[in-house]
Amino acid sequence: FQGVPSRWSDASFVDMRAQGAFLVSATREAGATVFVQVESEQGNTCRLQADIPVERIKVRSSLCDAKTFSSVDGHVICFETVPGEVIQVTDMASPCVYPHPLAHSDTESMPFGDGQRQPK
Repeated sequence: FQGVPSRWSDASFVDMRAQGAFLVSATREAGATVFVQVESEQGNTCRLQADIPVERIKVRSSLCDAKTFSSVDGHVICFETVPGEVIQVTDMASPCVYPHPLAHSDTESMPFGDGQRQPK
């Protein structure tokens, strides 16, 4: 969840377009990524950076239960995809939490951004 303000400890999104013809959905809880889903539209190599430690990553595919992946620098994982394949990346140490709407406080005046303005 790069680019997300650190005070957003919980966040989720569904079907965000990513380079390489992928649709990505993800969930962050208590400041940690717990679920990522990648739908491959064309079949390409997917490179995914997540804050899940590599030794705890589980990758499943809609075509088979376990999906092989390689790790680059311990922060990026790579796997091959075929058109229409859906891959789920989860943290084995956390429950799988699918993306869902999050509640906002009634007093929240800036639901987009962290409310801090940068001087010009």
